Order: sequence, then structure tokens, then C-alpha cells
Amino acid sequence: MFRKLCGDTTLQNVVIVTNMWGEVGSRVGDAREAELMEDDAFFKPVLDKGGQMARHNNTVASAESIIRRILDNRPLPLRTRWNWSASARISQRPALAKN
Repeated sequence: MFRKLCGDTTLQNVVIVTNMWGEVGSRVGDAREAELMEDDAFFKPVLDKGGQMARHNNTVASAESIIRRILDNRPLPLRTRWNWSASARISQRPALAKN
């Protein structure tokens, strides 16, 4: 759904932020993160199109680091913005149509 709403060309501006790192050990956390990054069912398709992943460690410095990643992004129109017709019902719009 996320990729359908955004469109592949805008994924280069996406930063997927994970949190709760203090709740798991580093080995478990690293394994979970690897699964999210490498599995097509999770974030791999976004990362393959230039998206990034970042860990939020519940600190101001961590949050600032994540924000710095997106500050210089060039704004791009979402797929839904240029793909929706003014007369189409929401359920008929391609990004939201049920497959």
C-alpha cells in the first residue's frame, strides 16, 4: 500500500525508522533488522529504490540524525497526487483499489 501511494520514484526520499532498540539484545535486534531489510514482504522493495533505514535510539541525537537525513531531499510529488482524478471515488483510485 505504501509503495502504491508514494510511487517508486519518490522512495528515494523515504527513511524508515525503527525503534524500541533498548527492548531487545543486539543479536536479536540485528537479526530482525536484517530480516526487514532483506525480505520483499517488508522493506526491501523500498530500500532497493533508494529508501533508507535508520534506528531511533530514543535520544535527541538519534532523532536529529534522522531528521538530517531528509532535510536536503528534493520534494517529489506522490503518485496519489498526480494519479487521482477529481471525479474518481476514493475506492476507484488506482493506489487504493483492492487487488
